[in-house]
Formats: sequence, structure tokens, C-alpha cells
Amino acid sequence: MMDDTDADIGGTGPLLVDVAGATPSKLIVRLGKDRKAYLIDRDAMGGQSAPLASPVVAGGSIINSPVSYKTAMGTSRRVPHRR
Repeated sequence: MMDDTDADIGGTGPLLVDVAGATPSKLIVRLGKDRKAYLIDRDAMGGQSAPLASPVVAGGSIINSPVSYKTAMGTSRRVPHRR
């Protein structure tokens, strides 16, 4: 159904995020056209399983190019555009 209405998860590329001290610490954030952010454990990707979390984070479809970068103060994330 999501594919038929163009609401599938394919609106963005994956965002790799390392969170020091967290369990799990190696994550993927995937933003979907269904307005959700999917949080995935990079070390547990064998087969198909539910994401760690998938909250609705936008009022409309998310189509963008997210960015993550490290500074001396920690890791920052930026989502430059959504429609």
C-alpha cells in the first residue's frame, strides 16, 4: 500500500550515527515519506526486524539529504529540507 501511494521509506538516504556510551551505539536513522524516523541498530541488521523506534517526526512527507557531523562538543545532525 505504501508503495502504491508513494509513501514508502525511499524519500532519503540512510544517516549513519555513532553515539558513544549508548547501547546500541552504531545506529542508522532513516527518514521516510510516511513522516517517520526509523532508528536501526547497525550491528543487528541480519534479516528483517522491527526498528528500535519509529516515531512520527514530521507533518508531511520527508524527502531530503540528512547530514551528521562531529565537533569537539559532540555529534550534530541536520535535516536540510522536507516537503
